[in-house]
Amino acid sequence: IPGLNKFYWAEVLRDENLPENSTAAVIGGGLIGTEIASKLLSRGNAVYLIEILEDIARGMEMMEQKLILASFKHEQMHIYTKTRVSRISGEYLYIEGENFVKEIKAKHIILATGMQSYRPFESLDNKEIYFIGDAQKVGKAQDAIKDAYETAQII
Repeated sequence: IPGLNKFYWAEVLRDENLPENSTAAVIGGGLIGTEIASKLLSRGNAVYLIEILEDIARGMEMMEQKLILASFKHEQMHIYTKTRVSRISGEYLYIEGENFVKEIKAKHIILATGMQSYRPFESLDNKEIYFIGDAQKVGKAQDAIKDAYETAQII
């Protein structure tokens, strides 16, 4: 994204990084982006959630998804689907949807776009290597814990 210089990833959730009573734009409305937006909203922030696809909260379990989406019915939550960020200039994000172009202002920008598995040790001196969690497939922490348990049973 042109102009995207200063931003957070999921580390915005650490207490020392988590803004309160401010404005935040979360770019990416999948599982991680939606959870980040929920946490930001709970701290009194006005939140802009910008997702390029048609819906948000993909990958969430149904009950969790329903609860989070219900909490998003709040005057400080602004959701833009089928929308992309075309550029950023300082605190201004320029977004484009199907029938609109808009400028929004956010003091904090959080990037929560698609993640990929990372496997730096594909082969290690012919040793057997097991991949769990996000190294196997990007997902939730509970899935990583399950993977670890099942892998430990095999070993």
